[in-house]
Amino acid sequence: GYHGALIGLALVPALILLPAMVILIKRKRFALSELKPSWDKAIASHLGKFTIMALLTSITLPVAYIMMRNLLAEHYSWDDVGIWQGVS
Repeated sequence: GYHGALIGLALVPALILLPAMVILIKRKRFALSELKPSWDKAIASHLGKFTIMALLTSITLPVAYIMMRNLLAEHYSWDDVGIWQGVS
């Protein structure tokens, strides 16, 4: 029931740690100087397109949730809307 679902929600992030640790152990070491950021104009322009796409999604997704919530409230009840929001 709910108890198992809560345990699953707690364990999934912890279980991701196991393969991540294996990959980190097998990986070659790197110098901290490799973390210094470098700017490439061509790559930055390509990333700009993805940034625009992410911004549009961050605007339209909450609006879609609000519209869906209001539509559910019209056809069902606000209690059902609360259950839908809790599950999604």
